[in-house]
Amino acid sequence: MYIKIALLVALFMLPASATLIHGYVHPTITWIHYVTIFDAVVVTALFYFNKTRASGFWLNTVLALVGIIYHITFSPLQTLSDSMIIVADFAIGYALYTLPLNKDRQKKVLK
Repeated sequence: MYIKIALLVALFMLPASATLIHGYVHPTITWIHYVTIFDAVVVTALFYFNKTRASGFWLNTVLALVGIIYHITFSPLQTLSDSMIIVADFAIGYALYTLPLNKDRQKKVLK
């Protein structure tokens, strides 16, 4: 349970920090703020509940792919640091997605 909460906090903090970074680097592009806040709030909420965990995983994956492709296409000089934040966000989402699956497998092995 504590691992899940720590991963959820990390999943919220990465897009929240991306919101702050984009506000500093790109103050005139306001739609990015809505995307990163959506990622922080909605995706984290989807991962919190087991029934919507798969939807959260797919939404997180789509946002990560679109973010990486967008950074490579439009800002190739700043791509590495932004892409590392996106990959870390995706990795935490993947860990949250597979964490309950591993618990189910462990229960089957112990029986």
